[in-house]
Amino acid sequence: MLPTGVHERRGRGARGLLGRFHRCEQGQAIYVVVLFLFLLAGLLFLILNSGEQLNRKVQMQSVADVTVATGATWFARGLNTVAACNVTETQLLSLIVLLDTLETVTPPAQECIDDLVQNIGSSKAGRDIPIDSRLADWLVVGNASSEQQIIRQFGDIIRAVNWPDYLTYDTGVLWECTKLLDGFSHAMLRDTPKLVRREAILMARKNMAEFGFVVPLWPELPARDGQWQDFRNPMLYATMPPPNQGQVIKGFTSLMGYRGYRGQGLGPWGYWREPFTATFPLGLFDLSRFSVPFNIVSNMKLDMMFGATDDQWTARQWVMDYDQAKEVPDNDIERCWWEVSSFDARYPTADESEPYPPPASGPWRAVHYPGEVYPSTRFYGNMEHPDLSRYKRATQSYEGADPRQAVWYRCEKRRTPHYPQLGIFAPHPPLYPDGSPWPYSDAEMQTYWHVTLWRFNGLEKHTDETLHRNYLPPGGQADLSPIVFDSSGDNTTANVRQRYTFNGFAYRSSDVKEWTSWFFNPNPIHATVAYAEARVYNRYSYDLWTQHWKVKLRRTDRWKELIPELDQRGPVAPEPELQLTDERIKPVRQMLEAYSEPFLREFTH
Repeated sequence: MLPTGVHERRGRGARGLLGRFHRCEQGQAIYVVVLFLFLLAGLLFLILNSGEQLNRKVQMQSVADVTVATGATWFARGLNTVAACNVTETQLLSLIVLLDTLETVTPPAQECIDDLVQNIGSSKAGRDIPIDSRLADWLVVGNASSEQQIIRQFGDIIRAVNWPDYLTYDTGVLWECTKLLDGFSHAMLRDTPKLVRREAILMARKNMAEFGFVVPLWPELPARDGQWQDFRNPMLYATMPPPNQGQVIKGFTSLMGYRGYRGQGLGPWGYWREPFTATFPLGLFDLSRFSVPFNIVSNMKLDMMFGATDDQWTARQWVMDYDQAKEVPDNDIERCWWEVSSFDARYPTADESEPYPPPASGPWRAVHYPGEVYPSTRFYGNMEHPDLSRYKRATQSYEGADPRQAVWYRCEKRRTPHYPQLGIFAPHPPLYPDGSPWPYSDAEMQTYWHVTLWRFNGLEKHTDETLHRNYLPPGGQADLSPIVFDSSGDNTTANVRQRYTFNGFAYRSSDVKEWTSWFFNPNPIHATVAYAEARVYNRYSYDLWTQHWKVKLRRTDRWKELIPELDQRGPVAPEPELQLTDERIKPVRQMLEAYSEPFLREFTH
């Protein structure tokens, strides 16, 4: 047992040590620093986690935008390709008809113009029509010689080109090109869904997404096969194939921007044909009658291409003398052509005399009214013009006499009002001897002349030749057809737009690598999923003839339809990386099922 003093000394030593420990403040901050380091590390990793999630969200949003834009762009390319093939096929078919017509009508036109120029006054074209010598000189050295040169150039082309190599049905070059385009358009109709899905998935992979795709999963073009007959309206009028209802949605019915001389809409067939048949403003191809047979034959060839059986025409039996034409029996007449035109003399003639002959001071000024041509497609036994007895036969050049036409004219007085109070004056208003104007009651009216010309352009007798069908489909049917808009279903604006709407999804794992057991992502989907929506649209017309399909990104409003569309897989892709498996679609399905539509619309985009 220790002595009492020893215990006391030991107690005082322990208290001294504790006292000294409390009195010494050195090293106490280390505990606070260590504690805050732990808190700072937690905050740092929380920031890193959140920052990485935000960065992945931004990345995935960009990937979703790129993915849906890529898929929609390939869909638009498919539509534009089909439209381009439809339009080009229409142009090629029109070219076949017109080249066929050119080969047919050039030889008789060259024979006619050569005969007219070489035998002016006694030729078939100018027979029995008294011609002023000045007009004959003008005819030979003017339009006739120019037209003869052009027709001869046409003839040289016809003789130089081996037309069967280009035009023979099914084996000619132009038909081969048409078949190639037809096959290409149908291949695009079949393969566009594959291209949309493939390119969207590959684009997502190239941009660091684990997987990305577009909905609908198998985006078929809203199109169907047309019929051979569907080419006719686009060729002729540049309008949709009949019936127009349902073929074009919310857009124009005009397909191609062809405009004729007078501004009317034309198809490629009419646009390329017009310079030969409507010779304004060239004023050529009339003396040789080239424009007349070209008009007739091109119409017949177009009808024959689509099944017409009428293939008889007259190449050379043409009567231009009116009196001789009246002697032709009605049952021998195929067509009759005439033209009516008119103009006004712009000042009163002396002593109110007719404007024929022109005044010695120079020709009278005139304003010409566009004439109307009245070719009867069939003759019905009315050779005598109803008002011809009131016309005077033109026998002089200044009266409009022409070796290729029988011309009559009629002049009518026209009392033209003038109103000085409105600033409308006669060129030389009557004056009193003192120079003052006559009263309005006397000066308001002046006599002008209105001239009407009636021209008989010729009579075509019944057929004596058969147009060949070597360049046209037998029976008016070919193994070609355009691809047209699928008009089935409810074609409201909303439904039509939905057919061209795509949603793109891209996702990537949302688990972080740093301290995953402490700072885990509370999101039950365990993936950062982003979406975007794009619409394929056409500014002008929702059809498959207008090559103006584009793509734009937009906000979505169709979440309810997306979940059922995830089950419409389509054919399985042969490449494993392109297959739309349930496992790959699962994150998107979980997101659509886990969150409400308002949350997804407002929060995730």
